[in-house]
Amino acid sequence: GYGSFCSEESPCTGFTGASCLEDTCKCEDGQRLDTYGRSCISNGYLGACEADSNCTGFAGAKCLDGKCRCSDGLRIDSYGRRCIKLYEVGHPCDVASDHICGKYAHCNETCVCNENYKVKYDQFNCKAELDQICSEDSDCYDKYAKCTLTADRKLKCQCDVEHPLRDGNCSDGSIASLAVSAVLLLLVAEFTKC
Repeated sequence: GYGSFCSEESPCTGFTGASCLEDTCKCEDGQRLDTYGRSCISNGYLGACEADSNCTGFAGAKCLDGKCRCSDGLRIDSYGRRCIKLYEVGHPCDVASDHICGKYAHCNETCVCNENYKVKYDQFNCKAELDQICSEDSDCYDKYAKCTLTADRKLKCQCDVEHPLRDGNCSDGSIASLAVSAVLLLLVAEFTKC
């Protein structure tokens, strides 16, 4: 599966389009994990460019950072030929339409986030809660979480050493945060003595 260990003797299996990169099953450059977490699909990269006019073969694409990509609110279709409009989470959808739900979302009469994923800043894509499958750091809901290869050989949103798990979230890692926590514990201890 995606994010699992691989080698020449143990290639990537059970996951469409994954390649063995640095001993881990991952999507190649220009691809990302699909909304169901089962296969690699194009992330909107449609070729190299110097200007928007170089992207004319792909409806809705713009030249961004030297690559033809789908603009915000659009995503490449499953054939890799054009950019199609994303529905916002909560918007009515139809699986047969030209619109599509965003990353880690699916159509269930309305676009909804997959289980253990939720909307954060943009209303199109859902973000992974801690210990959920991801393909890059920006997929994680917690701002201090990183998309990390875990012991079960999968890429998941995890707290790193500098931002340890505290109260169900990655801590901000500051000494002030630790000091406030210690003071609160002392106050609670004193209050319960009374």
